[in-house]
Amino acid sequence: MKLTGRLMSGLYGSGLKREDWYLLKDAVLGAAIHKGGSGCIWYTKLPDRLKRHEVGQLVYKHLYKKDGSALDKAAKNLVPGADKEWLVLMKA
Repeated sequence: MKLTGRLMSGLYGSGLKREDWYLLKDAVLGAAIHKGGSGCIWYTKLPDRLKRHEVGQLVYKHLYKKDGSALDKAAKNLVPGADKEWLVLMKA
């Protein structure tokens, strides 16, 4: 899938509004670098509606249930069809 039409079917084909996509992207990237301890600020500051979104739930599983594959699933959900979803997230 080419990512030329950013707004086609939501940002990067995710079906999300721009603001929501960026909040969830930040939560995914923040969770990836979170070292544990207190809550991950990128997740805890998400609005409740985004915590209930599939990506928000996957971030929760990574942070609090120690699900090792959850963040990869979340990244793929944000940029469906991309070959290098982590690269897209880091450059967005």
